[in-house]
Amino acid sequence: MEYLQNAKVQLYVDFINENGGFIGADITEWKSTDGGNITLSSHGKVPSAATKAIIYAILRATEEQGAGTIFVDSIRFSYETDTNLLYNPYFDSDFNHDISRGWNKAVWTTGTSQFEVARFGNNNAQKIVASAMKRNEMVAISQTIKAEKEKDYTISGLFKIDQLQGSKVQLYVDFINETGEFVGADITEYEHLTYGQFIVLSNSGKVPEDAEKAIVYAIIRGINDQASGSIYVDSLHFQYTVEPNLLSNSEFNIYPGGDEIADAWDKGTWGADNSEFQVQLVDGQHLQKIIGTGIDKDGVVAVYQQLKVNELENFKVGGSFHIPHLERSKLQLYVDFYDANNQFIGANITEHLHPTLDYIRLQNQGQVPEHAVRATVYVIIRGVEDKASGTVNVHQVSFRYV
Repeated sequence: MEYLQNAKVQLYVDFINENGGFIGADITEWKSTDGGNITLSSHGKVPSAATKAIIYAILRATEEQGAGTIFVDSIRFSYETDTNLLYNPYFDSDFNHDISRGWNKAVWTTGTSQFEVARFGNNNAQKIVASAMKRNEMVAISQTIKAEKEKDYTISGLFKIDQLQGSKVQLYVDFINETGEFVGADITEYEHLTYGQFIVLSNSGKVPEDAEKAIVYAIIRGINDQASGSIYVDSLHFQYTVEPNLLSNSEFNIYPGGDEIADAWDKGTWGADNSEFQVQLVDGQHLQKIIGTGIDKDGVVAVYQQLKVNELENFKVGGSFHIPHLERSKLQLYVDFYDANNQFIGANITEHLHPTLDYIRLQNQGQVPEHAVRATVYVIIRGVEDKASGTVNVHQVSFRYV
Protein backbone atom coordinates (compact mmCIF):
# COMPACT_ATOMS: atom_id res chain seq x y z
CA MET A 1 0.00 0.00 0.00
CA GLU A 2 1.99 2.98 -1.24
CA TYR A 3 -0.58 5.78 -1.08
CA LEU A 4 -4.26 6.15 -0.09
CA GLN A 5 -6.26 9.39 0.08
CA ASN A 6 -10.01 9.23 0.60
CA ALA A 7 -9.79 5.64 -0.55
CA LYS A 8 -9.58 2.04 0.61
CA VAL A 9 -8.40 -1.29 -0.78
CA GLN A 10 -10.79 -4.21 -1.21
CA LEU A 11 -10.17 -7.88 -1.94
CA TYR A 12 -13.62 -8.60 -3.31
CA VAL A 13 -15.45 -11.69 -4.59
CA ASP A 14 -18.84 -11.59 -6.34
CA PHE A 15 -20.73 -14.87 -6.70
CA ILE A 16 -22.94 -15.28 -9.77
CA ASN A 17 -25.61 -17.89 -10.60
CA GLU A 18 -26.16 -19.64 -13.93
CA ASN A 19 -28.49 -16.83 -15.11
CA GLY A 20 -25.89 -14.15 -14.46
CA GLY A 21 -27.57 -12.92 -11.29
CA PHE A 22 -25.62 -11.72 -8.25
CA ILE A 23 -26.20 -13.96 -5.21
CA GLY A 24 -23.50 -13.04 -2.72
CA ALA A 25 -20.15 -11.41 -1.99
CA ASP A 26 -17.09 -11.74 0.22
CA ILE A 27 -15.32 -8.46 1.04
CA THR A 28 -12.03 -7.81 2.85
CA GLU A 29 -10.98 -4.16 3.27
CA TRP A 30 -7.90 -2.17 4.25
CA LYS A 31 -7.85 1.61 4.80
CA SER A 32 -4.36 2.65 5.93
CA THR A 33 -0.88 2.60 4.44
CA ASP A 34 2.69 2.62 5.66
CA GLY A 35 4.39 1.72 2.38
CA GLY A 36 4.75 -1.96 3.31
CA ASN A 37 3.09 -5.18 2.20
CA ILE A 38 0.07 -6.69 3.95
CA THR A 39 -1.73 -10.00 3.43
CA LEU A 40 -5.51 -9.70 3.05
CA SER A 41 -7.40 -12.98 3.34
CA SER A 42 -10.85 -14.33 4.08
CA HIS A 43 -12.63 -17.68 4.37
CA GLY A 44 -16.21 -18.61 3.61
CA LYS A 45 -18.62 -20.94 1.80
CA VAL A 46 -19.59 -20.62 -1.86
CA PRO A 47 -23.37 -19.95 -2.10
CA SER A 48 -25.32 -23.04 -3.11
CA ALA A 49 -26.57 -21.57 -6.41
CA ALA A 50 -23.27 -20.04 -7.51
CA THR A 51 -21.72 -21.19 -10.79
CA LYS A 52 -18.90 -18.64 -11.03
CA ALA A 53 -16.98 -16.13 -8.94
CA ILE A 54 -15.46 -12.81 -10.01
CA ILE A 55 -12.41 -11.86 -7.95
CA TYR A 56 -11.38 -8.21 -7.77
CA ALA A 57 -8.47 -6.26 -6.33
CA ILE A 58 -10.09 -2.84 -5.92
CA LEU A 59 -8.99 0.68 -5.11
CA ARG A 60 -12.31 2.25 -4.01
CA ALA A 61 -12.99 5.88 -3.16
CA THR A 62 -14.47 6.57 0.29
CA GLU A 63 -15.07 10.27 -0.47
CA GLU A 64 -14.87 12.61 -3.46
CA GLN A 65 -11.40 13.11 -4.95
CA GLY A 66 -10.25 9.67 -3.89
CA ALA A 67 -6.79 8.56 -4.97
CA GLY A 68 -4.28 5.82 -4.32
CA THR A 69 -1.42 3.63 -5.51
CA ILE A 70 -1.16 -0.06 -4.63
CA PHE A 71 0.81 -3.07 -5.83
CA VAL A 72 -0.92 -6.47 -5.94
CA ASP A 73 0.71 -9.89 -6.01
CA SER A 74 -0.11 -13.55 -5.36
CA ILE A 75 -3.92 -13.51 -5.45
CA ARG A 76 -5.22 -16.98 -4.67
CA PHE A 77 -8.68 -18.60 -4.44
CA SER A 78 -8.78 -22.22 -3.27
CA TYR A 79 -11.11 -24.80 -1.75
CA GLU A 80 -9.85 -25.92 1.66
CA THR A 81 -10.75 -26.28 5.33
CA ASP A 82 -7.58 -24.54 6.52
CA THR A 83 -8.53 -21.14 8.02
CA ASN A 84 -4.96 -19.86 8.25
CA LEU A 85 -4.66 -16.10 7.59
CA LEU A 86 -0.99 -16.28 6.57
CA TYR A 87 -0.05 -16.55 2.90
CA ASN A 88 2.26 -19.39 1.83
CA PRO A 89 2.67 -20.86 5.34
CA TYR A 90 4.45 -23.94 4.00
CA PHE A 91 7.03 -21.96 1.98
CA ASP A 92 5.98 -23.86 -1.15
CA SER A 93 7.02 -21.15 -3.61
CA ASP A 94 10.42 -19.57 -3.39
CA PHE A 95 11.59 -16.12 -4.49
CA ASN A 96 15.26 -15.70 -5.41
CA HIS A 97 15.84 -19.01 -3.57
CA ASP A 98 16.50 -17.34 -0.21
CA ILE A 99 13.08 -16.17 1.00
CA SER A 100 9.67 -17.64 0.17
CA ARG A 101 7.03 -15.61 -1.62
CA GLY A 102 4.82 -13.61 0.74
CA TRP A 103 7.51 -13.40 3.45
CA ASN A 104 9.99 -10.63 4.25
CA LYS A 105 13.44 -10.62 5.80
CA ALA A 106 13.63 -8.78 9.12
CA VAL A 107 17.30 -8.24 9.97
CA TRP A 108 18.13 -5.93 12.87
CA THR A 109 21.75 -6.79 13.62
CA THR A 110 25.30 -5.66 12.97
CA GLY A 111 26.19 -9.35 12.52
CA THR A 112 25.52 -11.60 9.55
CA SER A 113 22.42 -13.39 8.30
CA GLN A 114 21.56 -16.06 5.77
CA PHE A 115 18.22 -17.24 4.36
CA GLU A 116 17.47 -20.28 2.22
CA VAL A 117 14.39 -22.16 1.05
CA ALA A 118 15.30 -25.77 1.92
CA ARG A 119 13.72 -29.09 0.98
CA PHE A 120 12.67 -31.79 3.49
CA GLY A 121 11.22 -34.81 1.72
CA ASN A 122 8.01 -33.58 0.05
CA ASN A 123 8.00 -30.26 1.92
CA ASN A 124 9.82 -26.95 1.84
CA ALA A 125 11.04 -25.11 4.94
CA GLN A 126 12.56 -21.68 5.47
CA LYS A 127 16.13 -21.78 6.78
CA ILE A 128 17.36 -18.85 8.91
CA VAL A 129 20.97 -18.50 10.05
CA ALA A 130 22.42 -15.71 12.22
CA SER A 131 25.88 -15.05 13.63
CA ALA A 132 27.80 -12.36 15.53
CA MET A 133 24.59 -10.80 16.91
CA LYS A 134 24.63 -8.47 19.87
CA ARG A 135 22.24 -8.81 22.79
CA ASN A 136 18.58 -8.27 21.73
CA GLU A 137 19.45 -8.12 18.02
CA MET A 138 17.46 -10.40 15.72
CA VAL A 139 17.37 -12.17 12.38
CA ALA A 140 13.88 -13.18 11.27
CA ILE A 141 11.22 -13.62 8.62
CA SER A 142 7.92 -11.74 8.88
CA GLN A 143 4.51 -11.30 7.31
CA THR A 144 1.90 -8.61 8.01
CA ILE A 145 -1.79 -9.51 8.04
CA LYS A 146 -5.02 -7.69 8.70
CA ALA A 147 -6.31 -8.40 12.24
CA GLU A 148 -9.88 -8.46 13.54
CA LYS A 149 -10.27 -6.70 16.88
CA GLU A 150 -11.00 -8.75 20.03
CA LYS A 151 -11.10 -12.11 18.24
CA ASP A 152 -9.62 -15.19 19.92
CA TYR A 153 -6.70 -16.61 17.94
CA THR A 154 -4.07 -19.33 17.93
CA ILE A 155 -0.54 -18.83 16.59
CA SER A 156 1.69 -21.84 15.83
CA GLY A 157 4.65 -23.01 13.79
CA LEU A 158 7.07 -25.89 13.30
CA PHE A 159 10.71 -25.24 14.22
CA LYS A 160 13.79 -27.41 13.73
CA ILE A 161 16.52 -25.85 15.88
CA ASP A 162 19.98 -27.09 14.94
CA GLN A 163 22.23 -24.54 16.65
CA LEU A 164 21.85 -21.88 19.35
CA GLN A 165 24.73 -20.04 20.98
CA GLY A 166 23.76 -17.21 23.32
CA SER A 167 20.41 -16.98 21.53
CA LYS A 168 16.80 -18.15 21.52
CA VAL A 169 13.97 -18.76 19.06
CA GLN A 170 10.81 -16.69 19.19
CA LEU A 171 7.42 -17.06 17.53
CA TYR A 172 6.38 -13.44 17.84
CA VAL A 173 3.35 -11.31 16.97
CA ASP A 174 3.23 -7.50 17.12
CA PHE A 175 -0.19 -5.87 17.04
CA ILE A 176 -0.40 -2.39 15.44
CA ASN A 177 -3.24 0.17 15.43
CA GLU A 178 -4.45 2.27 12.48
CA THR A 179 -1.90 5.04 13.16
CA GLY A 180 1.00 2.57 13.17
CA GLU A 181 1.46 2.43 16.94
CA PHE A 182 2.34 -0.75 18.83
CA VAL A 183 -0.60 -1.95 20.99
CA GLY A 184 0.45 -5.43 22.14
CA ALA A 185 2.48 -8.56 21.50
CA ASP A 186 2.30 -12.36 21.77
CA ILE A 187 5.66 -14.07 22.39
CA THR A 188 6.48 -17.79 22.51
CA GLU A 189 10.15 -18.64 23.19
CA TYR A 190 12.35 -21.72 23.06
CA GLU A 191 16.02 -21.86 24.06
CA HIS A 192 16.91 -25.49 23.30
CA LEU A 193 17.91 -27.70 20.38
CA THR A 194 15.33 -30.07 18.89
CA TYR A 195 17.75 -32.92 18.07
CA GLY A 196 16.94 -33.18 14.38
CA GLN A 197 13.16 -33.00 14.80
CA PHE A 198 10.57 -30.28 14.16
CA ILE A 199 8.80 -29.05 17.30
CA VAL A 200 5.55 -27.09 17.54
CA LEU A 201 5.66 -23.67 19.18
CA SER A 202 2.15 -22.35 19.81
CA ASN A 203 0.13 -19.91 21.86
CA SER A 204 -3.40 -18.50 22.09
CA GLY A 205 -4.75 -15.05 22.90
CA LYS A 206 -7.15 -12.26 21.98
CA VAL A 207 -6.45 -9.56 19.41
CA PRO A 208 -6.23 -6.17 21.23
CA GLU A 209 -9.33 -4.01 20.91
CA ASP A 210 -7.59 -1.28 18.87
CA ALA A 211 -5.38 -3.48 16.66
CA GLU A 212 -5.74 -3.17 12.90
CA LYS A 213 -2.92 -5.44 11.79
CA ALA A 214 -0.56 -8.11 13.10
CA ILE A 215 3.05 -8.76 12.15
CA VAL A 216 4.03 -12.42 12.56
CA TYR A 217 7.73 -13.20 13.01
CA ALA A 218 9.91 -16.31 13.29
CA ILE A 219 13.01 -15.00 15.06
CA ILE A 220 16.52 -15.91 16.16
CA ARG A 221 17.16 -13.39 18.96
CA GLY A 222 20.45 -12.68 20.74
CA ILE A 223 20.51 -13.20 24.51
CA ASN A 224 24.21 -12.33 24.77
CA ASP A 225 26.76 -10.65 22.51
CA GLN A 226 28.32 -12.79 19.76
CA ALA A 227 25.10 -14.79 19.57
CA SER A 228 24.35 -17.19 16.71
CA GLY A 229 21.74 -19.69 15.61
CA SER A 230 20.49 -21.91 12.79
CA ILE A 231 16.84 -22.97 12.43
CA TYR A 232 14.30 -24.25 9.92
CA VAL A 233 10.70 -22.97 9.98
CA ASP A 234 7.57 -24.57 8.49
CA SER A 235 3.76 -24.47 8.79
CA LEU A 236 3.29 -21.04 10.36
CA HIS A 237 -0.37 -20.48 11.25
CA PHE A 238 -2.40 -17.58 12.58
CA GLN A 239 -6.10 -18.37 12.80
CA TYR A 240 -9.17 -17.44 14.79
CA THR A 241 -10.25 -20.20 17.13
CA VAL A 242 -12.70 -20.91 19.95
CA GLU A 243 -10.91 -23.72 21.78
CA PRO A 244 -7.19 -23.26 22.58
CA ASN A 245 -5.01 -26.21 21.56
CA LEU A 246 -1.22 -26.39 21.69
CA LEU A 247 -1.13 -29.06 18.97
CA SER A 248 -0.89 -27.96 15.35
CA ASN A 249 -3.33 -29.31 12.74
CA SER A 250 -5.18 -31.15 15.50
CA GLU A 251 -8.05 -32.20 13.20
CA PHE A 252 -5.79 -33.52 10.40
CA ASN A 253 -7.38 -31.30 7.75
CA ILE A 254 -4.08 -30.02 6.29
CA TYR A 255 -1.78 -32.33 4.32
CA PRO A 256 0.25 -30.36 1.75
CA GLY A 257 2.94 -33.06 1.55
CA GLY A 258 0.49 -35.79 0.45
CA ASP A 259 -2.34 -37.77 2.01
CA GLU A 260 -0.28 -40.33 3.92
CA ILE A 261 0.33 -38.23 7.04
CA ALA A 262 -1.20 -34.89 8.07
CA ASP A 263 0.91 -31.74 8.30
CA ALA A 264 2.79 -31.26 11.61
CA TRP A 265 2.47 -34.98 12.42
CA ASP A 266 5.04 -37.76 12.00
CA LYS A 267 4.63 -41.51 11.69
CA GLY A 268 6.52 -44.18 13.59
CA THR A 269 6.73 -47.97 13.35
CA TRP A 270 8.81 -50.04 15.80
CA GLY A 271 8.54 -53.83 16.00
CA ALA A 272 5.84 -54.33 13.34
CA ASP A 273 5.84 -56.07 9.94
CA ASN A 274 3.48 -53.68 8.19
CA SER A 275 1.97 -50.25 8.73
CA GLU A 276 -0.29 -47.97 6.71
CA PHE A 277 -1.19 -44.32 7.21
CA GLN A 278 -3.71 -42.22 5.28
CA VAL A 279 -5.60 -38.96 5.70
CA GLN A 280 -9.24 -39.48 4.63
CA LEU A 281 -12.30 -37.27 4.24
CA VAL A 282 -15.41 -39.06 5.54
CA ASP A 283 -18.82 -37.37 5.88
CA GLY A 284 -17.20 -33.94 5.62
CA GLN A 285 -14.63 -34.56 8.35
CA HIS A 286 -10.95 -35.40 8.03
CA LEU A 287 -9.38 -38.29 9.90
CA GLN A 288 -5.96 -39.88 10.20
CA LYS A 289 -6.15 -43.63 9.60
CA ILE A 290 -3.52 -45.87 11.23
CA ILE A 291 -3.25 -49.58 10.39
CA GLY A 292 -0.72 -52.03 11.80
CA THR A 293 -0.23 -55.78 11.25
CA GLY A 294 2.35 -58.27 12.45
CA ILE A 295 3.03 -56.17 15.54
CA ASP A 296 5.35 -57.72 18.15
CA LYS A 297 4.55 -57.64 21.84
CA ASP A 298 5.21 -54.02 22.90
CA GLY A 299 5.72 -53.08 19.23
CA VAL A 300 4.24 -49.76 18.07
CA VAL A 301 2.52 -48.25 15.03
CA ALA A 302 1.84 -44.59 15.72
CA VAL A 303 1.47 -40.97 14.69
CA TYR A 304 3.01 -38.31 16.89
CA GLN A 305 3.74 -34.61 17.29
CA GLN A 306 6.34 -32.80 19.39
CA LEU A 307 5.58 -29.52 21.15
CA LYS A 308 7.05 -27.04 23.58
CA VAL A 309 5.68 -27.31 27.15
CA ASN A 310 5.95 -25.22 30.30
CA GLU A 311 7.10 -27.08 33.41
CA LEU A 312 4.60 -27.57 36.27
CA GLU A 313 1.62 -26.44 34.16
CA ASN A 314 -1.58 -28.46 34.64
CA PHE A 315 -2.77 -29.94 31.35
CA LYS A 316 -5.50 -31.96 29.68
CA VAL A 317 -4.85 -34.31 26.77
CA GLY A 318 -7.65 -35.91 24.78
CA GLY A 319 -8.81 -37.19 21.43
CA SER A 320 -11.65 -38.62 19.36
CA PHE A 321 -11.08 -42.18 18.09
CA HIS A 322 -12.96 -44.82 16.11
CA ILE A 323 -11.37 -48.26 16.58
CA PRO A 324 -12.71 -50.76 13.99
CA HIS A 325 -10.18 -53.48 14.82
CA LEU A 326 -7.93 -54.55 17.71
CA GLU A 327 -6.45 -58.04 17.92
CA ARG A 328 -3.86 -58.76 20.62
CA SER A 329 -3.35 -54.99 20.75
CA LYS A 330 -4.52 -51.83 22.46
CA LEU A 331 -4.89 -48.13 21.66
CA GLN A 332 -2.81 -45.64 23.64
CA LEU A 333 -2.97 -41.85 23.85
CA TYR A 334 0.54 -41.35 25.14
CA VAL A 335 2.61 -38.32 26.20
CA ASP A 336 6.37 -38.43 26.83
CA PHE A 337 8.11 -35.49 28.53
CA TYR A 338 11.77 -34.52 27.97
CA ASP A 339 14.19 -32.06 29.57
CA ALA A 340 16.59 -29.63 27.86
CA ASN A 341 19.17 -32.43 27.47
CA ASN A 342 16.65 -34.64 25.61
CA GLN A 343 16.35 -36.97 28.62
CA PHE A 344 13.01 -38.69 29.29
CA ILE A 345 11.54 -37.50 32.61
CA GLY A 346 7.90 -38.67 32.66
CA ALA A 347 4.83 -39.93 30.81
CA ASN A 348 1.04 -39.70 30.75
CA ILE A 349 -0.75 -42.78 29.36
CA THR A 350 -4.41 -43.39 28.46
CA GLU A 351 -5.44 -46.81 27.07
CA HIS A 352 -8.41 -48.49 25.38
CA LEU A 353 -8.48 -52.27 24.94
CA HIS A 354 -11.52 -53.01 22.72
CA PRO A 355 -12.87 -52.14 19.25
CA THR A 356 -15.64 -49.52 19.01
CA LEU A 357 -18.65 -49.14 16.72
CA ASP A 358 -18.33 -45.35 16.60
CA TYR A 359 -16.09 -42.56 17.82
CA ILE A 360 -15.22 -42.41 21.51
CA ARG A 361 -13.48 -39.72 23.53
CA LEU A 362 -10.33 -40.61 25.46
CA GLN A 363 -8.84 -38.01 27.79
CA ASN A 364 -6.52 -37.60 30.72
CA GLN A 365 -4.96 -34.84 32.77
CA GLY A 366 -1.83 -34.20 34.76
CA GLN A 367 0.99 -31.78 35.50
CA VAL A 368 3.97 -31.17 33.24
CA PRO A 369 7.02 -32.53 35.15
CA GLU A 370 9.55 -30.14 36.62
CA HIS A 371 12.38 -29.37 34.14
CA ALA A 372 10.33 -30.55 31.13
CA VAL A 373 10.73 -28.38 28.01
CA ARG A 374 9.26 -30.67 25.34
CA ALA A 375 6.50 -33.26 25.02
CA THR A 376 5.75 -35.86 22.37
CA VAL A 377 2.05 -36.69 21.96
CA TYR A 378 1.42 -40.11 20.38
CA VAL A 379 -1.58 -42.04 19.12
CA ILE A 380 -0.38 -45.66 19.30
CA ILE A 381 -1.51 -49.12 18.30
CA ARG A 382 0.62 -51.25 20.67
CA GLY A 383 1.01 -55.02 20.62
CA VAL A 384 -0.12 -56.80 23.79
CA GLU A 385 1.06 -60.14 22.37
CA ASP A 386 3.03 -61.11 19.25
CA LYS A 387 1.29 -61.12 15.85
CA ALA A 388 -0.95 -58.26 16.94
CA SER A 389 -2.90 -55.98 14.59
CA GLY A 390 -5.19 -52.99 14.76
CA THR A 391 -6.93 -50.14 12.91
CA VAL A 392 -7.78 -46.74 14.35
CA ASN A 393 -9.33 -43.60 12.84
CA VAL A 394 -8.24 -40.42 14.64
CA HIS A 395 -10.49 -37.38 14.20
CA GLN A 396 -8.99 -34.92 16.66
CA VAL A 397 -6.29 -34.68 19.35
CA SER A 398 -5.83 -31.87 21.87
CA PHE A 399 -3.26 -30.81 24.47
CA ARG A 400 -4.01 -27.68 26.48
CA TYR A 401 -3.28 -26.07 29.82
CA VAL A 402 -6.04 -25.85 32.43
